[in-house]
Amino acid sequence: MQIKPLGTFPEEISRRFNLSSYLVNGEIAIDAGSLGIGLSAEDQNRVHSIILTHTHIDHIATLPLFLENGMGQRETAPSLYATPHNIAMLRKHLFNNVLWPDMTRISQNYLNMVEIDPYEEINVGEFSFHLFPVNHPIPTYGLILRERRRNVDVLFSSDTSICDVIWIEANKSRRLKAIFIETSFPNAYNELALSSGHLTPSLLANELTKLQRKIPIYLTHYKRQFIDEIEREVRQITDHEITICRLGETITID
Repeated sequence: MQIKPLGTFPEEISRRFNLSSYLVNGEIAIDAGSLGIGLSAEDQNRVHSIILTHTHIDHIATLPLFLENGMGQRETAPSLYATPHNIAMLRKHLFNNVLWPDMTRISQNYLNMVEIDPYEEINVGEFSFHLFPVNHPIPTYGLILRERRRNVDVLFSSDTSICDVIWIEANKSRRLKAIFIETSFPNAYNELALSSGHLTPSLLANELTKLQRKIPIYLTHYKRQFIDEIEREVRQITDHEITICRLGETITID
């Protein structure tokens, strides 16, 4: 499985702003924060499915741009998978003819919104996935994505603070090969992290005690201004293999 945390073009934007998206095998996106500006037009047109974890702006910011870039270029509309609540929020607050036209009401070739429930198993091409709730101020979902042919699972936490459900899901999967989890702030901001639904290295270290076996951990969603401090503190977690993701770099999960 090829996973790329997307940055943006030009790269300077990535160093200054947090926009969240993952690209999986070049064809499935998890969230759309940088999807519409983090890939070439050709590569954007290869993306046929988007899994939405929640509707905070850093996770949906360039969704309209992605859709506009592909108008007239795709044979079929891309599909967006999300809970009924989050699709309703997209319609109310984004595709509302105020911030952006509701082209889904006009064109069948624009975007196919697919309502799914937590824990419902969804098949998308060679992949399947299910959502599960995590701890964030608005309805937010992590997911386990399975590449069925290779029998490989990868867990994505999305934005979260302390959350037992993540580790219940991780411990249930015997095929789990990697965990992508957020760490937004350094330890000095523990109270802010808890109140805003995020993690710090010390909070992450406590969370990892709930994991019953060693699985590679990839950190994302860090605030750029704190990256040096976060890196120093993460290095103190010595009983797990932890990698801080670099935007635009492809990670291979076997």
